[in-house]
Amino acid sequence: MTFNDREILGDLAVYQNLAKNAATFLHRLPSRSGSVTSALMHETHVTGLQASFLSYLRTCRAQ
Repeated sequence: MTFNDREILGDLAVYQNLAKNAATFLHRLPSRSGSVTSALMHETHVTGLQASFLSYLRTCRAQ
């Protein structure tokens, strides 16, 4: 799961809560490969989409 700075640090509490709760849930799951979240700082949903998808391809499809 990838978060951007507006979701984590922005003015809308609903986005902050969603990001925090999703990250908390994911970090409680057992993981065989390490990190389950990442942050794309200074990105929005639109500009972070490509970077997030490429990260998914590198991480999940390479196995």
